[in-house]
Amino acid sequence: LDDIKKLKPSVISCGGGLVLRKENVRKMKESGRIVLLSATPETIYSHVKGSTSRPLLNGNMNIPYIKKLMEERMPKYIAAADFIIETDG
Repeated sequence: LDDIKKLKPSVISCGGGLVLRKENVRKMKESGRIVLLSATPETIYSHVKGSTSRPLLNGNMNIPYIKKLMEERMPKYIAAADFIIETDG
């Protein structure tokens, strides 16, 4: 995150846990805008169901777990976001 300021205008895709730390949110806001791409648990599952590179979901690759994770994290995602874009439909 410390090097983001040095980049030319860019879109950076962050892991879902990045905004859980206030320090990370502060650094991202210093570097630009935060855009939350929002989707239903079903849509997210359809995108990640074959992935083995998502440590938090390995062994929990199911819609109920994704929904639970989203419910826990969404308040922080929304608080951090400058813009929210619904990606379903």
